[in-house]
Amino acid sequence: MALILPVAVAAVLYFTFRLRGDSSRIALLRAAIFSVTTLVTISELLSIPYLLTGPALSVAWLITLAGATFFLLRTKKLRPSVPAGEHRPAVHLPPDLGGLDIVLAAIACAILAIIGVVAIVVPPNSWDVMEHHMPRVLFWVSNHTLRPFPTPDYTQIVLGNAAEIITLNSYLLSGSDRFANLVEFFSLAGSAIAVTLIASRFGARRTGQLLAALFVLTIPELLLESSGSMTTGVVTFFTVTACCFLLRAGAEPNLLDLVTAALACGLSCLTKGITFVYLPILLIGCIAFRPSPVRMWALKRLPLFIALLLAINAGQFVRAYQITGTPFDAPFPDGGPRLAFGNGHIIPASIAANTLRQITLQMGTPSAKLNTVVESAARKTIRILGQNPDDPSALWSNLPYEVDRPSRLETQAGNPVHFAIILACFAALIFLRLNVKDQRARYYTLSIIIAFIAYSAVIRWQPWGSRFHMPLFAMAAVLVGCVAERLLPRPWQVLGFSAFLLFIAGPYLLSNSTRSLLHTKGFPTIFEPRALLYFADQHAASAPAQIAMADAIKAHGCGHIAIDAYLPMPEPQIGMSPHSFYVYPFLAQLRIDGRSRFVRYIDIQNPTQAFASTTSTPAPCAIVCLSCRQSNGGKSDTSMGETQVFGDDELVFPK
Repeated sequence: MALILPVAVAAVLYFTFRLRGDSSRIALLRAAIFSVTTLVTISELLSIPYLLTGPALSVAWLITLAGATFFLLRTKKLRPSVPAGEHRPAVHLPPDLGGLDIVLAAIACAILAIIGVVAIVVPPNSWDVMEHHMPRVLFWVSNHTLRPFPTPDYTQIVLGNAAEIITLNSYLLSGSDRFANLVEFFSLAGSAIAVTLIASRFGARRTGQLLAALFVLTIPELLLESSGSMTTGVVTFFTVTACCFLLRAGAEPNLLDLVTAALACGLSCLTKGITFVYLPILLIGCIAFRPSPVRMWALKRLPLFIALLLAINAGQFVRAYQITGTPFDAPFPDGGPRLAFGNGHIIPASIAANTLRQITLQMGTPSAKLNTVVESAARKTIRILGQNPDDPSALWSNLPYEVDRPSRLETQAGNPVHFAIILACFAALIFLRLNVKDQRARYYTLSIIIAFIAYSAVIRWQPWGSRFHMPLFAMAAVLVGCVAERLLPRPWQVLGFSAFLLFIAGPYLLSNSTRSLLHTKGFPTIFEPRALLYFADQHAASAPAQIAMADAIKAHGCGHIAIDAYLPMPEPQIGMSPHSFYVYPFLAQLRIDGRSRFVRYIDIQNPTQAFASTTSTPAPCAIVCLSCRQSNGGKSDTSMGETQVFGDDELVFPK
């Protein structure tokens, strides 16, 4: 399988960095960043001449593997020789783990093992993934390029795409979406490793580092997402890794660490545009408390840092400019309220009100009465600030502000217990004398708080906005590990805290609302047929009809499928997503491969129609209209050819 090629490149890079003196954890993270940077570069370059195909990718990765192997052999050859009679110990051998640390490491590994099994067994099936994360991959596969294409759903072409480009490579090299969920899974594992390294920078011993990792691995929202194909875990990994290497570069000025941090920053911004809001503050927090010579060293190399960041995002900047008129994905007039992520006005009072709204996203409890109390208090405080709690310019798509109970749906889980632990640790660091190394953690804490306020100032409140806080939660996990190690000196106390975290995480680990390990009422299990699991996120009723429609297309031998860009509402300003945008579960049944089967949109009524000339394909042999019969009795036109009805969907085989 060609998918082994990028894995081999990452392995060769890992051993190369080990030979250069990196510890195993540093080498692993550095190899991941350089591998993904290479992946994005290859994809962007192949995209220009429309060569983004499985065979072309395989050749590119073979060449990259040859180059990485040459670099490994050259590094090994240039490594200083050992005088006769002397023995060189292995590079950076870790100290032996104690019994307590072995238990903590075992818990962490068990959590990752369970998530990994679910990620492999279950197909991508979260709502956003079905609507735009995975469909954009199939359109890239069909078009052989990352360039924009005609679509009624702007999210498929304007939002950050690093995670989807990684998924695209796995899809083209393996021939299916079987490994799509592993992008988030490995991101969670990488985030856990990165926080242990940052914790060590603040003086945490092995136990504190493992507690920091365990805290990350038990955050409900990350737990739920990491077995699927969303992108929050990916942006969390790149963000935490960027801070990890910048801290290293600040402690012992090293150009390779600075370059790695810059690449990780670029990948973070390429994954989600909102990273541009808070990442600069976190980076300043990582370097600001360093001695003046170190700050000057970093400042002189700032142009290189920015150049690398911009280079990684250059392709996406160009594509976004073609659509929005700016290098960024939103806002833009045609995007409507659905892509209006920014707050309407930013003044001190509105910043305070928005920060409070964002905080309450993490304060939902299972008690409706308690949630009502929290919401009432928040509304009263917002009014005292002279703001409207339901200000349309501060709320996404004019949804009403509310405090809801936690959910096992990954987009709306909330993390109240972990949030409370973070606040307690912040207070302990600020007010208690914990002898944290050089007190640098206080500056680090301050940068996280300011970054959260900056995010709240710029980004609108959304009911599912708590997941966008996850990079900051992971950064805060470092402080949890440091504080817990100092306040819980006895092994039984550490084990008790770990057991508590595991108790909180258990339901989310075992009973995800769209891919449950347990037979929970109303939740589909991972043991159901893969074809049905694509529809698990609130669309199970449409599964039989769409599977039958896909079977009819395959029986017809059709290779060029067109999706009618049907919108149930006449207004062009789309707020909430219509059912016709939920396209991937149907397309997944067809196995779009860009060679024998392609897909594209037709009847586009927006400016993206201008991209049709760059993505032209032969006339379709099947036209699908999803959910079109829900309005005005359908839109059948028998003169077009043979028409078949499948529930609310229509399939036409043109004459």
